[in-house]
Amino acid sequence: MIIREIRPYSPHSKKVILRLDGAEDLVLYKREFTRLGVSEGDDLPDEVYDSLISEILVPRARRRALHLLERGDRTEADLYRKLRDGGYPAPVARDALEYVASYGYVDDERYASNYIRYHQDKRSRRRLISDLTSKGISADIIDRAMEQEFETSEADQIRQLLERRRFDPQTADQRERQKQIRFLLGRGYSYSDIRSVMGDLDCPTFL
Repeated sequence: MIIREIRPYSPHSKKVILRLDGAEDLVLYKREFTRLGVSEGDDLPDEVYDSLISEILVPRARRRALHLLERGDRTEADLYRKLRDGGYPAPVARDALEYVASYGYVDDERYASNYIRYHQDKRSRRRLISDLTSKGISADIIDRAMEQEFETSEADQIRQLLERRRFDPQTADQRERQKQIRFLLGRGYSYSDIRSVMGDLDCPTFL
């Protein structure tokens, strides 16, 4: 395969990108590239490319995945995206994902359950589903996790949030009511649920 271009990975970086014809780009440290003894326009033999993948990038991607997980739990999609953003070819990123998953270090079902358990007292069901979907978790996993973990009624959540925000229905003016409604809508609660709860709190005027 022909090396089309060699350029710095980023300003002041110790890495370079090798843009190749017929294969995914490679990101290598400058010292690794120097040892190859190649230049733009040269042919990079398949066996050399395969060696770079198996001996350098696969172990490095696995270490990178473990390092990312040390900072906190991640979804499979998020971890894969981080590795791809770091310049690892797709097969290398998938290998690293399979590697950490084989040890139970990444588990979307566990992530979804923990996320719901931790956030359910301050975010609506709809907001939780939206959050988890945006993190790349499948609908089936989200549904199972919601069924197992989501316990608090949304009306109770709204009441608790209003209490935490020291909302007093007896003294709140129109501006304060509108402020609280916007806050609750931003958390994903429906206007009908907000109206119902705030009505229970003796707030007849909403907008």
